[in-house]
Amino acid sequence: MVWASCVSSKTTVRSAVEDAVASIMQQQPDLQPDLALVFASCNYGSQLQDVVRAIRREVPSVRHVFGCSAFGVLGGSAGGPLEVEGEPGISLTLAALPGVELSLMHTLRSSIPSEDASPEAWCDLVGMSPVQRLAPSPQPAAAAGAAGADDEQDKQQQQRQQQQQQQEDQAGSADSTRSDTSRAEQQQQEQQQQEQQQQQQEQQPSAVSMLVLCDPRFQQSKQLLAGLDFAFPDAPKVGAVLSQGQQNKRRLMYVWSADGSVQPGTAAWARKQQHRRQASLASSSAAAHSSHQDQQQQPAVQEEQLANNQQQQQQQQQQQQQVVVQAESNSSNPKKQGGLFGNLFNVLLSGLSDGNQQQQQQQQPQASTSSQQQVAPAAPSSDAAGDERDSQQLQPEEEPGAGEEAGDDSGVFMYGAAVLSMKGPLVLEPVTCQGYRTVSDKVWTIGQTSREGDLIASLIDPEPPSPSSSDDDDDDDEASGAGGAEVVPLIAVYELLMSAGFDPEAAHAANMIDELSSKLAVAIAPDSWRPASELGPDDFQVAAISEVWQRPGYIRVDCQARPGYRLRLVLRDERGIAEDLDSKLLGLKRTELAGVISGTPRPRPLAALLFTDIGRGASLYGSPSYESGLVGSYLPVPLAGVFGSAQVSTANGKAALYELTSALAVLRPLVPAAQPQQQTQQEQ
Repeated sequence: MVWASCVSSKTTVRSAVEDAVASIMQQQPDLQPDLALVFASCNYGSQLQDVVRAIRREVPSVRHVFGCSAFGVLGGSAGGPLEVEGEPGISLTLAALPGVELSLMHTLRSSIPSEDASPEAWCDLVGMSPVQRLAPSPQPAAAAGAAGADDEQDKQQQQRQQQQQQQEDQAGSADSTRSDTSRAEQQQQEQQQQEQQQQQQEQQPSAVSMLVLCDPRFQQSKQLLAGLDFAFPDAPKVGAVLSQGQQNKRRLMYVWSADGSVQPGTAAWARKQQHRRQASLASSSAAAHSSHQDQQQQPAVQEEQLANNQQQQQQQQQQQQQVVVQAESNSSNPKKQGGLFGNLFNVLLSGLSDGNQQQQQQQQPQASTSSQQQVAPAAPSSDAAGDERDSQQLQPEEEPGAGEEAGDDSGVFMYGAAVLSMKGPLVLEPVTCQGYRTVSDKVWTIGQTSREGDLIASLIDPEPPSPSSSDDDDDDDEASGAGGAEVVPLIAVYELLMSAGFDPEAAHAANMIDELSSKLAVAIAPDSWRPASELGPDDFQVAAISEVWQRPGYIRVDCQARPGYRLRLVLRDERGIAEDLDSKLLGLKRTELAGVISGTPRPRPLAALLFTDIGRGASLYGSPSYESGLVGSYLPVPLAGVFGSAQVSTANGKAALYELTSALAVLRPLVPAAQPQQQTQQEQ
């Protein structure tokens, strides 16, 4: 397998593609690529429609084209990795992938399977079957006896054939027998070669990896990722949500395949899926037998899962019914004067904790007396309501109709989502860099939330009460938010500010609050069972604080939080982002070095794809091409990528959407772990 990439800053699409292809062919003169990954800057405007045609014209061997337009792109150049932001540029990657099955798919919301759809429905959506991992199991006695009888029959037939050939050789003429035997030998050799190739393909390790691209208006992104995790739990998924330029607001996805249609629901796509199913069924009888056993066991497993899910839902509903979040209309609207936290400085210094504890004590009786009362979060601000209205207005545009079927030939789509599935001896290793730093080691437990989960009303302090304190001291601790008490989130914010060096008596205290609040975020771990000390950085997902209710002390976050989830208050700044990226790349290098020392080196990477955020460019670091240059220093391989408005990455076996994150995908050949040891034994 061969990968090569290049970025070109030519002012026209045609000249940029020609320049990138010429540079790649200089690096790999004998390259015959079958896959092209392309990321084009939005500054090309109407020329973006010609990207796929230009690639097909310059590289006739390409059978698949996948990519998108974006605010910025990155790739290799003569001087090293180069990032192009807000200017014309095309990042092109050409790859020759023998033995790798490729499937490209573009979908609209109408083609997304329902939440209770089977894994086969998701396999049909992406046009790919999962890898069947079968453990060798002992055969039953009857099956073993039948297999032995078959072997004996095969041996007898071979002996009979040999005897017949010998008789023919003796009875026939020399010329005829020589010609017949030579033909028979050729046929036998061809059959043996085909059988050996099939055995090698079956024994060759295989994995499924996916690249995912989504339009921001595609509201089924999370449902798509959850469905892909359901059908392909072992397949890593990495990608981006499309971004737009400052002048040209168009967003395009490039999905083209020489194998036919790339849109589910069409007749051509149905024929492809039927052929895929027939090929998968005929590939291995053992796989069919094991899948039949799994299907017999599946109903019982599904019943247990449904029962567990119903119990969990009932528990969550009982918890949510006990949560009452009420605020007066005058005090519920977030105050945005002077930054996100507004006059937080005066509120914190005027006894926020005492006032909120009294307000919570007044609200608790109301929660116990009204069992039918549900969570009533404060009304969102006008900005949030405007965004919600805009998203509703964009929904009809997402289904432009069957007219996009014409995009199959041009490979250009404006809405929906696209998935590139790769199956074969190739593995995609995801590295998620969220870029946050912790000021305090305290991990809070989320207490009360709204029904939607975006409004957090209380947090539970993890620190236990002091055993030497008296009952009066315990009451004081509960009022101050310590000793395992339930406090409002702004109390936790105040503690974080104190940990960061905040001095309330300083002259610049208000400015310091505004500066820190602009960098403040929450890191939430949806895990309520493991101890907080066992949670790692990848267990937390960072979300922004979108709104603040100053008088009750509530916060609204850009994610779904539930009671029992763990929460950390973190800072997101250029220092934390740079340190996190460097530590993740250093950890990747240490893992490779550990494999070399242990005598089982990992396969060398073939290429790397970097899906970063539009907020992590030169405006953040103050220098161009910082992240791509850092990745290139650790991984001297062909590099390509794009600046998106959000990122798709896989952490702890689950794909999710991230913001202000860099999702790195390291591509390696898949080699069995025992192969290096076998080679050393053969050499000895």
